[in-house]
Amino acid sequence: MSKKDSGGPAFPTIDYDLQGHASTMRGMTKRDLMAAHALTGLLANPSTVNRKADALSADAYVYADAMIVASKKMDV
Repeated sequence: MSKKDSGGPAFPTIDYDLQGHASTMRGMTKRDLMAAHALTGLLANPSTVNRKADALSADAYVYADAMIVASKKMDV
């Protein structure tokens, strides 16, 4: 299974080592942020009330992945 493009960090923070050098970047990914927003919209739709959480969550990531692809095409 190939790893999905996360779009990079949405709100990056940098960890520094004891010498003050940047060591790692961490934070919520753009993919997770977009999926969270998509899930909010999906849950706001009354027709999704009977759908299972795992199916709605998977759909949210489908939308997030499409947003990442579209943003790369638009050079955003």
